[in-house]
Amino acid sequence: MTAFDQAKSGRITGPIWLRHKDIEFPERGWNDFPVIVLSWWLRNVTHLADGTTALCHFMDGPFEFNVSKVGSGLCQVQLVEQRAHTSKLLSEFMADESEFITALRTAAGTVLSECSRRGWTGQDIERLRESAHAGRS
Repeated sequence: MTAFDQAKSGRITGPIWLRHKDIEFPERGWNDFPVIVLSWWLRNVTHLADGTTALCHFMDGPFEFNVSKVGSGLCQVQLVEQRAHTSKLLSEFMADESEFITALRTAAGTVLSECSRRGWTGQDIERLRESAHAGRS
């Protein structure tokens, strides 16, 4: 994971994108702020059981995905591009809710391991650690 970098501000950039079958969103190798966005996404998806739609934004670019519970153990994921007051649905798919959340937690664990390996610390990293463990039994 040589693509991770920490700015003087402490913010960490690196690869992060959503992959499902042949879909890679926003695109393979997308570079963003994985520590921050994974923390947001994990906090948002923990409320799926309440019937809330999780709005999951990327920090860089006009991209987001929305996750809604649609049945017992299933969720619908919509991949969206937001530009100047217009919203364009690019793709959507169904996913197993538990597997989807586990995949986000796995990604968070990978990012946290890389941060630890490099000796990086900070509030954003601690928020991600808390978000990765939130909602677990």
